[in-house]
Amino acid sequence: MTRKREFKNYEELPDLYDWAMALDHLNQLGPDIDEVKIIIHHFCYCIENNQPIPPGILDYLKDSFAEFLFDNKSLEAALKIKGLKGRPRRVAPDSGLSPGYLLTLADFIIREGKNKDNAIYDTAQIYNEGRPETEHIGKQTIEDNFKIYKFDVLTTFLLSKQHFDEAITKAEIAQIRKYFDPDFSPKN
Repeated sequence: MTRKREFKNYEELPDLYDWAMALDHLNQLGPDIDEVKIIIHHFCYCIENNQPIPPGILDYLKDSFAEFLFDNKSLEAALKIKGLKGRPRRVAPDSGLSPGYLLTLADFIIREGKNKDNAIYDTAQIYNEGRPETEHIGKQTIEDNFKIYKFDVLTTFLLSKQHFDEAITKAEIAQIRKYFDPDFSPKN
């Protein structure tokens, strides 16, 4: 027989034990064992105390187990305890909330109509030109940051169009829907 453990309700724990924030952290920034422990702690509390498990935690576990079963990820990688093998994820060397080179990427995708892969390649070429090799960014870093900041970059792009009183073309709308937001609808 397994022994019953004394899991505390997360409301009784310090503020840093917020399972919803921990889920957001994992989704935005990637693997972090401390955040996973917060989520699993609350899951165990709910089970031990016959409480409903929040849908966000159930989705996290379902998605993690599916990645383990069908995507050939290790259980640690699927649960986001550790990252995938290979290069560690890193934020680009820019400072600020979203890396500035993402505006170049958005311009290539939206204005010039390039596909995302070609736009990422061209953005890396421009960004790395004239910089020491230790400051170069790779295509994967750009891709990672695009996933995190794409809505911020889209907002900046749209505000720029509005500021300069430029209309959004049908081709730009198609690119925005394809790479940024499938439900995008320009407001008049």
